[in-house]
Amino acid sequence: SDADAKAVLKEKMAIEKDRMALKQKYTDKVAKVLPPKKALRYLQLEGKIRAVQAYDLAQVMPLVK
Repeated sequence: SDADAKAVLKEKMAIEKDRMALKQKYTDKVAKVLPPKKALRYLQLEGKIRAVQAYDLAQVMPLVK
C-alpha cells in the first residue's frame, strides 16, 4: 500500500543517513592510522567491494509493483 511504501521509504532514508555517518566516522579513523595514499586506496577498494555486493543484491531483490 502507499502507507507501507511511505514507511519503507522513511526507514530507507534513515538507514542511508546512519550509513553515511558511520562511513565518515570510519574514514576519519582510517585516515588517522594510515598514510593518506594508503588510506585512500584502502577506502577505494572497500567501495569497490561494496559496489559488487550491492550489484549482487540488486539482481535478486524484486522491485516493488
